[in-house]
Amino acid sequence: MKKPSGLKPAGRRLWSWLEDNCGTLEPAAPLVAQLCRLADRIDEVQAKLAGEGVTVTIKPVKGTPKVKPHPLATLEIKLLAEYRATWRLLGLAEEVPPQKRARGRPTDLERLERKVS
Repeated sequence: MKKPSGLKPAGRRLWSWLEDNCGTLEPAAPLVAQLCRLADRIDEVQAKLAGEGVTVTIKPVKGTPKVKPHPLATLEIKLLAEYRATWRLLGLAEEVPPQKRARGRPTDLERLERKVS
């Protein structure tokens, strides 16, 4: 299957993972392309939120500034839901491919998994 054009790093990583771990996805090429593009958009939104934070302060001309959720936080939730739905439409397992985590302290889940192993 031909790789969709215009994919960014997150979409290309997902594409490679799908090629390596899933059989032929040729019949579902449009959905695979959509999934990879969603991965790119999610990556962009998460990077922006990481830099700007999950809240914004609205400073009215008069009155007290108000802290509100960042509009991209809502978009992130919607994109993740669409990603999960597309993943399921492709008939893939419930588990999504692992994302590379930055080096540092292990998460609570990783610590728990180590104890169980």
